[in-house]
Amino acid sequence: MLEAIVAMGIIVTAVSSALSLVIMAVKAEKDSETTIVAVNLAREGIEAVRAMRDSNWLAGKAYDSGLKTIPPLSDDDCTAIPFFDVNSTGQANGYWSLDFGPDALLPVYRYTSGPNIGLMFQYNGAPPSSPAPWSQSGFNRLVTVNFSCRVKSAEPSGRSLVAVPKCPCPSDEEFVGLWVKSEVRWSSSGRPKQITLEEKLFDWR
Repeated sequence: MLEAIVAMGIIVTAVSSALSLVIMAVKAEKDSETTIVAVNLAREGIEAVRAMRDSNWLAGKAYDSGLKTIPPLSDDDCTAIPFFDVNSTGQANGYWSLDFGPDALLPVYRYTSGPNIGLMFQYNGAPPSSPAPWSQSGFNRLVTVNFSCRVKSAEPSGRSLVAVPKCPCPSDEEFVGLWVKSEVRWSSSGRPKQITLEEKLFDWR
């Protein structure tokens, strides 16, 4: 009898350990999956700004057209959400724009049906009910287009770029490029997560 109880205890322990490993593996896989999506969303925020810069070049416009504003001085005037244009029939038009209205991270939505099913997008406020239904993806994103500024009195050989967290550059510095930051936040296994990517963009072709 004692031997049977001991054997059952060993079996239960082994099964419990194996089950714990399976649960941990599934959890780790899910965490990895959401992290990959978050990284891609952050990268997309950077690439949206880059695509707008490149489109400006092709259109013969100033490279920073639509990428910076000259508002009243405010720490939040450089924040935006990238918006991928979709026409009235639900087809993606293939170009990006920035909505500088938001000052905080906003939800990323996912189309659940229609021609763009699976496509993730952002909207300032609640997205329209047409052309296709949507649901929240669980991710939130905000893009900050800061200015890269250079001290005017610096020597040409020793000039350094300084990130300025407001628009425009201070009066004693000149604008030389864009300093883009893309931030994504989400929750995984009940814990808050965050990733931030940064890139400097200039009028270099």
